Amino acid sequence: RAARRMTVANVLLVSLSLLSSTSAFVSPCVSLGRVSRVIMTAGMGNRPTNEKLSIPDMNGNNKKLNDDNKKLPDAKMEAVGAELSVAKLEAVDVNKIGAESETQDGLELEPRAFLASLMSSRTAQADKTMLLESARQLRAKGDAVYTAFLERLLQEVDGVAENSWAMTRWPIPLPSYRVKLGCLNRMVTELLKEGMDENVRREGVRARTLAVLLRQLETSQGVRKLETEAGKAKLEVSMADMIKRTPDGLETPKYQVAAEKGTWEVREYEEFSVCSFDMKASPEKAGFGAFNALAGYIFGKNQEQLKMAMTTPVINHGSSQKMSFIMPSNYWKTQSGASPPTPMADSGVNLESSGGGMIASSNQVAVMWFGGFASKDLVQRRKDSLRAMLESDDTWQAANAADEALLLQYNDPFVPPWKRRNEVALAVTRRVSAAAVAAP
Repeated sequence: RAARRMTVANVLLVSLSLLSSTSAFVSPCVSLGRVSRVIMTAGMGNRPTNEKLSIPDMNGNNKKLNDDNKKLPDAKMEAVGAELSVAKLEAVDVNKIGAESETQDGLELEPRAFLASLMSSRTAQADKTMLLESARQLRAKGDAVYTAFLERLLQEVDGVAENSWAMTRWPIPLPSYRVKLGCLNRMVTELLKEGMDENVRREGVRARTLAVLLRQLETSQGVRKLETEAGKAKLEVSMADMIKRTPDGLETPKYQVAAEKGTWEVREYEEFSVCSFDMKASPEKAGFGAFNALAGYIFGKNQEQLKMAMTTPVINHGSSQKMSFIMPSNYWKTQSGASPPTPMADSGVNLESSGGGMIASSNQVAVMWFGGFASKDLVQRRKDSLRAMLESDDTWQAANAADEALLLQYNDPFVPPWKRRNEVALAVTRRVSAAAVAAP
């Protein structure tokens, strides 16, 4: 054991010496990653199968590689070096992946190979795109097939939940498939702690949360980088940051900022029209059903069979249980001469002006922005916070004390919470000063 420790120490010293003479243009992370692989190979090459290996984590605490006292065969090297073989998935032929599992549950993709390639920082983006497209094509075989594949991926991710090695966030990148699964596991769990959007289906929610993360891996430089990005984005963001989260190419209502208040602002909106769905009238279609009804109208399920451009945001009217989509701008003003397509008689879709009531009391609207999933609890906290801000403000007040703040959501359901733009909005008016009231 002493000899092995000396080997690790010697390799570390030599590696650090090499690093000190390495060109400044070489990435320290890349160099440290290589050092970690060398050290682990040297330190574990002849290790007895029943010996525990300790490596310090980010807090300086020692972590046992095999805390459960089970043997860790050198041939597998489950936690470290041997899993470097996943890097061989850099150039993936999606037509060959999962040949062995092609007849299992009607799936064509093998979960381990699929996840290993997506999580790797070495896999080309084009190959990741091909993999995700192959997964999306499973929908052609039916939602059951696609859902079954997501559940198998989730089983693979959740399989490391009790593995302390995999679930530790190490200070340097490790070439371990299980450690990468641990990153995904932590992110799925963390997202679910934040809650889910109020209007999404609750069944299979953990698997669908995983699907959101997998979609982000297409353009991310590996799963560790994605986890780091998600952590940084939890910090408070400005309105300028929120604007960057607005989907490109989608039309939004026009407004001018009348007052900036730090974490909220007052806007003056121009007239805009919406199509709305009353969930009180059709409770069986509440939430996801209302969204589908409105999307169907926009995409051509109307009497004229006219397809329109998608817009943003989606407006949720709270206790009134109404959801609204913004209409394209050529339908905002009646004098323009453009008539919107007529909703199907049984669709439950209605056409409304004044933003469906958003700017009916006043076109001046107080808006507070926030990221994350728009869960019921988070939305209510933001609404309460906005009202409290208005009550203490010297210039602005709610246009109608009985009005409830509305929820505005700008992104599609597959956008992760750290890239989302949400807002709560309440119509306001300027306060009348005591001096103005007393004036003759």
